[in-house]
Amino acid sequence: MPYYALLKPTGDESYDLFLLYKARKYKSFFHGTYYLPKRRELRPVFRIPHDEVRDDVFEVIPAAELEDSYRMICVACGRCCAFNSGAFAFEDELLRISEKLGIPPAFPSREVSIYRVGRVRVYELGVERGGKCYFYTADGCLVERRGTWRLKPIICLIHHCSIFAERRNKLYIKVGVKRVGGEAIPVYREVSPDEFEKIVETVKRRVHRLYARRSAP
Repeated sequence: MPYYALLKPTGDESYDLFLLYKARKYKSFFHGTYYLPKRRELRPVFRIPHDEVRDDVFEVIPAAELEDSYRMICVACGRCCAFNSGAFAFEDELLRISEKLGIPPAFPSREVSIYRVGRVRVYELGVERGGKCYFYTADGCLVERRGTWRLKPIICLIHHCSIFAERRNKLYIKVGVKRVGGEAIPVYREVSPDEFEKIVETVKRRVHRLYARRSAP
């Protein structure tokens, strides 16, 4: 099956939501979010059978290029979900989650204009104190624990921090950023599995301490 990268967002909300709106249909084919050094871009990648692609929101990524790229790793530290998450869901996504979890889909919403689609309702999930996603708990993502990762909103599925990565079965940590021609280029260092786990645990402890302080009455 070919690899397809979701086209790069432009900063225009109508178009960027269009990309997500179309990509949500391909969740089962999500392969990972990658930093592609040749393109200097962080892009969600899907492995989709050629005859399944119905939307012009993807571009083919050669397998050889993907092998030389860094695949982001979510270590479930909670930082993206607990603080200013900005999480949101399209209406059909929220209805599926609500049906699975037995939670009424009563969330703040707004109607947005999506390029080539029209008016669509988007539901805000980062409604808890400090912008915490409603579905995030100290034990992790409620949607992921109670259902399947494919139920997660597309924005949550493809969004990753760029700190932890893997490439060619080796583990990497982002240790800095360098400026090249006005662009911010991440710098990764290979680490052993033991060092990787120690760094992950350190990050988790920091996030959990901060989360506990912010959650305190």
